Amino acid sequence: MTTNKTENNKGNILIVDDTPENLQVLSATLSDRGYKVRGVINGKMAIRAARSGSPDLILLDIKMPEMDGYEVCTQLKLDPKTSEIPVIFISALDEVLDKVTAFKVGGVDFITKPFHVAEVLARIEHQLTIQRLKKQLIDRNTELQQEIIERKKAEEAAAAASLAKSQFVANMSHELRTPLNAILGFTQVMSRDSLLSHENIENLRIINRSGQHLLELINDVLDLSKIEAGIIGLDERSFDLYQLLDTLEEMFQIKAETKNLQLRFSVQPNVPQYIKTDEKKLRVCLINLLGNAL
Repeated sequence: MTTNKTENNKGNILIVDDTPENLQVLSATLSDRGYKVRGVINGKMAIRAARSGSPDLILLDIKMPEMDGYEVCTQLKLDPKTSEIPVIFISALDEVLDKVTAFKVGGVDFITKPFHVAEVLARIEHQLTIQRLKKQLIDRNTELQQEIIERKKAEEAAAAASLAKSQFVANMSHELRTPLNAILGFTQVMSRDSLLSHENIENLRIINRSGQHLLELINDVLDLSKIEAGIIGLDERSFDLYQLLDTLEEMFQIKAETKNLQLRFSVQPNVPQYIKTDEKKLRVCLINLLGNAL
């Protein structure tokens, strides 16, 4: 057995040859080139060494006693531990049938004796490069599979969070609508009181209209599924713009007075009284603008 004395190991190679001279020449040559080499002289030893040492490549002679190279390669390919190790046959046999048999049993290359050292080195490096690229591809595929798993987990977590949010919004909307409906109901009952002054009746009307608007906003919140899906349509219909503006003026009048501000709506003559658009969304926009201004 010859070991590589260089710090950078270019690869582990198992040489199988029943001729000691061949083993010595190949071992010395490959060791000098930076490979870690182990040599064995028969097929049984080769199979044991391959299973225990997991070499990166095997140089395998064909004609050996008891078990020839074809049988050794066949057994190696049947074992999951050694099936992926590339096998290069090195033999004095030079018939086409010999080479065909070598490839049929799982060999990746065939070198004819007597060999040139440069050719052996080139073929070894070629096969090791293929193995490195294959390993990189497997590693990258493993990374991609892991990324897919992680992304799927993230999507599932996001879906669960979205569901929880929707359930929370639905529950909160229900909790808000219950007292709001009570408030609206009491404003209607109170407005029937004949003892109320005109000012109080007007105040109840403002409370009622504001509550109705708030109720509509709560109903809009319940439609989150459409918003999240990007399906936000316009409910276009004709309505009285002047009446909408009067309602908003009444709604914000008290807030303006508490800030010692004068709120006055002025509509230009060329502004039409009846327009066609989404009244609800226009009202929301105007409320936001007026609220920010105040």
